Amino acid sequence: MRGLALEGGGSRGAYHIGVYQACLEQGLTFDAICGTSIGAVNAALLAQGDYDLLQHLWKTLGNSDLFEVDNAHYAKLFRGGIEAADLSYYKEALNRVRESGGVDTRKMKAMIDSLVDVDRLLASPVDFGLVAVCLSDWKPVEFFKDQIPPEQMTAYIMASATFPGFQPTKIGEKSYIDGGLYDNCPMNMLAGRGCTEIIAVRTYAPGLFRLPRQKGVKVTLICPTESMGPIMNFDPQESARNIQMGYYDALRTLRRLAGTLYCIDRPQGDSAFPLFAGLRADQVRPALKLAGIPAANLPPRRALFEKLLPFVAQELDAPRNADYTGILIAMLEERAARAGIDRFALYPLAEWFQRTVRAQAPQHPKARSLLPSAQARASLASDHLLQCLLENGAYPQP
Repeated sequence: MRGLALEGGGSRGAYHIGVYQACLEQGLTFDAICGTSIGAVNAALLAQGDYDLLQHLWKTLGNSDLFEVDNAHYAKLFRGGIEAADLSYYKEALNRVRESGGVDTRKMKAMIDSLVDVDRLLASPVDFGLVAVCLSDWKPVEFFKDQIPPEQMTAYIMASATFPGFQPTKIGEKSYIDGGLYDNCPMNMLAGRGCTEIIAVRTYAPGLFRLPRQKGVKVTLICPTESMGPIMNFDPQESARNIQMGYYDALRTLRRLAGTLYCIDRPQGDSAFPLFAGLRADQVRPALKLAGIPAANLPPRRALFEKLLPFVAQELDAPRNADYTGILIAMLEERAARAGIDRFALYPLAEWFQRTVRAQAPQHPKARSLLPSAQARASLASDHLLQCLLENGAYPQP
């Protein structure tokens, strides 16, 4: 059995949608989907088969759709620009929260009630589970859909998403809050249900993260490669970006593509080794000087492989034990980031090499200082080597 675990994270939940899209494209299906907090909301809609609806929702969802707030004032909390005239608004809002015992969640409840089709969810062949914490006896609850009375399904989903500071969710005589206080990425629920293969989607939001206790469970973690912003800022533009990030981060992981920020489809084998080996002495010496590496007693080719490339690999964060193509990709990623090349795309290595090396890229910000940092020196040397490889005809476009 294969399961999908969605970590809680408020507005970062948009990332889940991009990951799920990549899973679909890779032909992956899930026997069970579990989530905590916003992960529970997304999990319920995915389990009932409403991926398209969920994607549209995230691309249009604003803060005022969920909370009794003014979007402009709310956005200033995260983007800055609060003026003296705004203070009365924030004071009144805080007074309302204090007097009502937490942030008003009526809009959230109404949205969950309108989106979750309990009959379809229960009839779906995909199992669904959630985590919440009972405030009344301070115990976690982990429920699959067949353990929840149908008339209380949306209430428990809301309970799982009741972030600390929100008004607690009442179910019967008990009060519940966010399940992230116990397990923010419920892999153990899936393992306990019999899943031996789990894809877990991280958001790095506050909450407890627990790996499966059971043996023999294969876990694939899909993690964001950049900041996804605040956890309580539901902004359509930011959500669209996080969906893209989730898609390409998942694609990189599932297809085992090269790159850290970029998705690079590299050929098999170490195609960069003969290209580095083909650099002439007059091409290597300036790179050694830019890197600040004394190598007077070494032939240029030995200095390249024994001194320069290991230094560049370390300073430009190439993966540990990277081959020479891996080092080349780290060099290209550092330059591509400076050149502002779009990271949300899938690039064949040859195409990306040509595009990145030919692009105009500003120098490393510390390259012109009196004492350039090691990373700046590595960046300068890397740029020189890349230009030399281009001149030598590396990775010609088909």
